[in-house]
Amino acid sequence: MDWDEEENLAWELVARAAQQRFAESWGSRKWEVFLQSERTLLEARVGLAVFGPPDEQHGGYRQKQVKTITKLCDMIVKKTRNYTNLGQVKIACIFVSAKSKKERFTFPLIRVLKYDYADDVRNHRFFDSNCHMYSGWDDFLRQNKLPQCLLLYPTNGIYTLKNGNVRLVRGESRRWFSTAVTTLRPWASLGLSGFGLDSSRVPVVNHVVAGTAMKGALFIARNVSTKRSRVREGEAVEKETDAEQL
Repeated sequence: MDWDEEENLAWELVARAAQQRFAESWGSRKWEVFLQSERTLLEARVGLAVFGPPDEQHGGYRQKQVKTITKLCDMIVKKTRNYTNLGQVKIACIFVSAKSKKERFTFPLIRVLKYDYADDVRNHRFFDSNCHMYSGWDDFLRQNKLPQCLLLYPTNGIYTLKNGNVRLVRGESRRWFSTAVTTLRPWASLGLSGFGLDSSRVPVVNHVVAGTAMKGALFIARNVSTKRSRVREGEAVEKETDAEQL
């Protein structure tokens, strides 16, 4: 794929604007710190990053989404339990913009600090919404299951600003995966419009309304916790529907 094609350049402009928005909201702090006892808040944050806000009209997240959130948080806590001081979990949420010949999509990754006494990129782990762990950013670039597409992402998987602008890197996946769209379906929930993101559906942190955001996070956490209990008890949560197409 050629970055200099007019359509690709137009997509890049919109993707860069979206990445700037991500950096200013989700990347305002390098790490978000949770006590391991604050499991509900961790689940709320992970759920918001991976699936966006829950659908309140349908009672929140679907059963399959709840299972993904729970599994991701289990993996994150397990990976950091033996190496963190004061029972803390440090995570960050980043987003990768991608464009294939026919589709444009964005997907989240959860960055985790494995050893909190050495904040070095070699100690960063990344989790995708398929609950796969990558041992570092280079490992993600080599081992991800993306289809052939152009990529735009923050340098080293970390949102940093230079003169107020987010530092981004162009990349490209040259792989061919016939099942990639199915694999990536959880990431489709962020939504797309035209050459870029549907901004009305992208989860963004507004620091002016931090109190409201925290209430929303608690609502999501309780929603996840309640649904997990229902699943354990064998209660029918809701009929699963196919994830919307990219």
